[in-house]
Amino acid sequence: MSDDETMVEQERFMVGDGLLVVPILERKVQSIKGALKGLQGRWYDYYTKKEMLGDEEVKTGLERIGCFVKGGKVIPTYDIKTSTKSSKDAKECNIHLFVALDEEENSQGKLYFDDGETFDYKQGSFARKTVTFNKDTLTWEGVEGSEYTLSNSVTKVIITGANPKYENAYLVEDGKDRQKVQLTKYAGYLMVEFVSLASKNFKIVLE
Repeated sequence: MSDDETMVEQERFMVGDGLLVVPILERKVQSIKGALKGLQGRWYDYYTKKEMLGDEEVKTGLERIGCFVKGGKVIPTYDIKTSTKSSKDAKECNIHLFVALDEEENSQGKLYFDDGETFDYKQGSFARKTVTFNKDTLTWEGVEGSEYTLSNSVTKVIITGANPKYENAYLVEDGKDRQKVQLTKYAGYLMVEFVSLASKNFKIVLE
């Protein structure tokens, strides 16, 4: 391994298996280049939602660092408002999903929830959710055995690397007729906005 390759490895790290962070280590640095050198598959800029191609330069600055999502992974975030005052409040905020598609236009992720304050999870008070995108459909479902009731709602899905052919999105919940929801198309990604309880199973179908 060359000195350049060694430096690249030392200056970037993974958070979980889907998020690559490239910190800014020097003053007055306004861009980074070669952040994805040697990595396989599709990668997306977390901030712009744009797919990164080759040795592309990324603008940085005081407001942001290098942050990239691996194709095939789902990154969940909480929509934390300025009025949020505690970690407990934060955990009850709406959930957004960053769905990064791989070469086959698939993606998957897993989420774990508990109260974050007690040891009740040892008695089964927790929840696990899986998220998959496959064949035009995003599926959110619980894993059997979970006994923790979520108070959140899922309200937004960003799908990067998606085929621009989609014109409509529908929310499908157990026991209900499917409902048309807001689909907005941007350069390189789609945004679907809706409201569904995180405690329930649901699907988002793109057509």
